[in-house]
Amino acid sequence: MPESVTLASRSDLLCLLPFLDSQLSERCEIQLVVFGALRASTSAYLVYILRETPTDGSYTAIAAIKRENMKNETQENQTIWIVSGWSINESALLRLYSAIDVINWDKDAVFAFNKCYNPHEDILKFFRDRNRLEGHRLYSAGRYVFDIEKALKLQISLPDEVYVKSLERHHAQLIYDHWTVFKDTTTVEDVADEIDHLPSAGVFLKNNDQLVSWMTGHAANGMSRLFTMDGHRRKGYAKLATQYMSKRMAQAGYLPFINIVVGNTASTEFFLGLGFQFVYPMHAILTKPPGRY
Repeated sequence: MPESVTLASRSDLLCLLPFLDSQLSERCEIQLVVFGALRASTSAYLVYILRETPTDGSYTAIAAIKRENMKNETQENQTIWIVSGWSINESALLRLYSAIDVINWDKDAVFAFNKCYNPHEDILKFFRDRNRLEGHRLYSAGRYVFDIEKALKLQISLPDEVYVKSLERHHAQLIYDHWTVFKDTTTVEDVADEIDHLPSAGVFLKNNDQLVSWMTGHAANGMSRLFTMDGHRRKGYAKLATQYMSKRMAQAGYLPFINIVVGNTASTEFFLGLGFQFVYPMHAILTKPPGRY
């Protein structure tokens, strides 16, 4: 019988949550997109499901995608899809990827996240067949998680000079201006939308309400964009932002998690010191059509 690929409806998304919860550390980025699709008024969060038959209640593959924008070589907006997948095998995942009709493989950029430090050869062939490996960027990373129950019980001790709260949309420009590593794969508007729809954390000075340290949510990276302004470092503010963000993630039903690029020893030691645990290796591969690098 033919396989069935469907764009998940609200009912499908609700049915999917218990399946994701059963092995949350391996599916937390998909859960994040599912919640985004349920809670956000925008259609930027989409989930596709592959089943062996239309009436089969089990899952063969799941693709969670988030539509964002990036600046191309002429500084015009180009669509970029943040893609995370789960499947029983690589073949099933690629069959699902092939059926996702919203991605224009001739024009759009794709940032695909998956397990293992390097992509499976079938994944590389999938992109190679679509002429997307010229100039691609590959990042090997580790997935680290913080226990939800521990996050809910976190007691955050604040210095007298600061307070911590969730970010607001107008903070997006400041965050974007200081996020240099992957700045070319997003826009201010996307950062603002993530502040609207996902947990966030900001450390503010009491005397002038200046934002000096922060962390935001991201569709595939969970907790992301941790940054402290010059002149305010080595005061424990990054720790405060991370603890507050971890608690907000747990309160919202998310597993607190972060991806750390291999070789970033300082970040690894920082998050391990706060109680995060390594769960598995992963990678992210950024591809674009020829001539769009």
